[in-house]
Amino acid sequence: MDYYKMYVGNEGKYVNINNQKFKKIIELFGIKTGIIKLDVIRNYQDDYPYVELYYQLRDFILTKHPEYTSLFYEMLNQAGFSMDDDIFLAMRTIGSLSDSTIDKNIKDYFLLSPYIDNITVSNGKFNIYSNKFGEYSFYSTYHYLKNNVDAMDILKNYRVQSYCHHASWELIKYLDDANLVTCLLPSYFDGNYYHTIILDEKGFYIDVASGCVYDKETGEKIFANKIVSDIKKQDLYSLLEITKREESEESKKEKIPPALLLALHNQSKGVSIRR
Repeated sequence: MDYYKMYVGNEGKYVNINNQKFKKIIELFGIKTGIIKLDVIRNYQDDYPYVELYYQLRDFILTKHPEYTSLFYEMLNQAGFSMDDDIFLAMRTIGSLSDSTIDKNIKDYFLLSPYIDNITVSNGKFNIYSNKFGEYSFYSTYHYLKNNVDAMDILKNYRVQSYCHHASWELIKYLDDANLVTCLLPSYFDGNYYHTIILDEKGFYIDVASGCVYDKETGEKIFANKIVSDIKKQDLYSLLEITKREESEESKKEKIPPALLLALHNQSKGVSIRR
């Protein structure tokens, strides 16, 4: 089975599509407002990571030019952007903290978003309230796993979201009873992307690369009906051996992370998983 080809079809091909949509929005916003140096942007190569430029522009508008906030978000909405991204950005940022408090400056910054109405913390549990999208509750992974020495070492090594498959695969080794779960989540505009997390024995969703541990209600809000692979810890290596035997030689050259490989294998069998 050519799992890599399957991955490209489900996620890889949309990377450039989404990147180009960011470019168009940034250029159009620049034309309408005159606050962006369009000649600089137009000289970038097509593969320039415009998503990074988008987040820089978002920050610039919210902090320096709030008069353009409504226009900016209206343009995103019309282009089909996932408007709850501000909430996930806030969770990733707060989750990266090593304690169970939130700096006032960080809180005030995220409250500039029209989609975040309040942020609270109590006994290490953060809550983000959105009139549009509801309530999201979570802990920092550092707080939730602070008594697990081996787990803490993993957290220090994997702080980038693109490493979710690697980080979850390594972390689950140090949890007593857990499932490795891979989801196909909506991307910025078009398509989806694979994201691997851990469901522990308490029913909490550990999102290692994002630095968050979601309670059941929030976890189901984010991941329900999007799960493509849900495997018990004790079954991982036996299933991985089966998957590798079925993997094509071309796919093997790409060295797909085990967690993602298992998810692609599960999808290839047409298995539907719902929680």
